[in-house]
Amino acid sequence: MNDIQHLHIEAFDDEEGQFSSVDGFRFDWTIVDGNDKIKKMNVGEIDSKFKGRQDLFVVRGVSLGKAKIRVRLLEPGYEHLQEQFIELTVIDPFIISPEKAIFIMPLSQYQFSLCNLVFEDDGTLNHRPIKIPNSNYSWKSDTSIGAISDDGIFKSSIDKGLAEI
Repeated sequence: MNDIQHLHIEAFDDEEGQFSSVDGFRFDWTIVDGNDKIKKMNVGEIDSKFKGRQDLFVVRGVSLGKAKIRVRLLEPGYEHLQEQFIELTVIDPFIISPEKAIFIMPLSQYQFSLCNLVFEDDGTLNHRPIKIPNSNYSWKSDTSIGAISDDGIFKSSIDKGLAEI
């Protein structure tokens, strides 16, 4: 939230070759849902070197939730190309704690936690705990050496290995 995101167009030909640039092409960017979640920013005000470029779209998250953006190419001869939709989710920045690697024994468990990162008025960065389980967050692990539950508890199996949460 309150973060600026730059969206840009990437174009590919029929053989999946990527165009080096679409600068100069005209695009129509529209926030079709979530006008209360994101606001369009003027690209030229963010960085003057991008002034006039329509292949870029800059938004700022203003409240938590989801927004949907539609983009269409407006050039003659390209009417057959379908409009594309992008869904954005505006969230408060957060971290998983601990932030560094931990080592646990087989057949044991470890409680992870979540914290919102909050900048105070005086500029200090604070970590505010997030109550878990929480329907806004889902825990995932990429491993067969254990599993993590909705309440952030990782339970290791008998196997040794590496897991990412």
